[in-house]
Amino acid sequence: MNLSDILLLTSVVGGLLSIPFIVTGPLSDNIPTGEIVLGMEANDVENIPNKMTKVFSSERYEKTYETAFGRFILSIASNEVSQELSKPGMVTQVTEDIEKTVWKITTQQYSLEVIRTPDSVTQTCTTPDGELIKIKQRGEVTETFQGMSQDSVIETCAQAEESLQIEVEKMEQIKTESEIPSTETKESGVSILINEFMSNPDDEDMEWIELYNPGESDLNLTGWTIEDDSASEESLDDFSISANGYLLLNKSDGDFGFGLTNTRDIIILREDGVIVDQVAYGSFNDGNVEDNPPASSDDGNSTARVPDGSDSWQIDESPTPGQTNS
Repeated sequence: MNLSDILLLTSVVGGLLSIPFIVTGPLSDNIPTGEIVLGMEANDVENIPNKMTKVFSSERYEKTYETAFGRFILSIASNEVSQELSKPGMVTQVTEDIEKTVWKITTQQYSLEVIRTPDSVTQTCTTPDGELIKIKQRGEVTETFQGMSQDSVIETCAQAEESLQIEVEKMEQIKTESEIPSTETKESGVSILINEFMSNPDDEDMEWIELYNPGESDLNLTGWTIEDDSASEESLDDFSISANGYLLLNKSDGDFGFGLTNTRDIIILREDGVIVDQVAYGSFNDGNVEDNPPASSDDGNSTARVPDGSDSWQIDESPTPGQTNS
């Protein structure tokens, strides 16, 4: 086979560019990783032990699904999105930033890396018998080979290309089924803030969350949602908040159904799926525990910004729901 006839991963690159790295929607914590990675029956997967971990912060969102048969990691930062799918004997990675996209698959038999920039595509395939590099730039392909058996390397690299395509499709299926939310931070002239909350009341149904609007205009909250670490998303479509005013959400009134953990949790406020504000408190690990507000250790105390809208949090022994914090 002539080297110029070998596909330069056009289908892989073209297909990947059409795949959204972030899928907005509700967050599911259950995913049949074993089923996707190994092609197992769904009923067989249900009894397999699995673990899910996730990290929220203003700088990074990371979610990991892990079973005995494989692990999938998605990490989203302000300047880079990366994914990794691992299973016995094979690791597949996809990384994207503003300058390039990189696809890579590694096994004991080969390592294949494809780097796409606005100007070129570079494919490097390494096997025990040699290394084949192909560069496509301005419509022309240049090829270099170093090693002992060129025919063997060509055959192995063709297998690597096929495996990379298959594994990337599995990664997309995992992302689609888990419905990874957007972690983009919304920039606007007015930012609604989580201003005070009661996570440890005398009666657990008396939990509440106060939102504060520091702007000069009333806001309709259609398209807004609020959630905690359980990812139980509650719609705020029926609410509005006045200029320089407060909105009090009461669990007892059915404004939200999730329960705030006494010692550690995160509250996330979104507009059209985009994070507007989030507050991790207590020992909740969102990537930076040191900036967390304290968790109330006594029943009936709230955690509040003092003064309203500031970055300074404190435990308030005299909560002020729907009123100025002082």
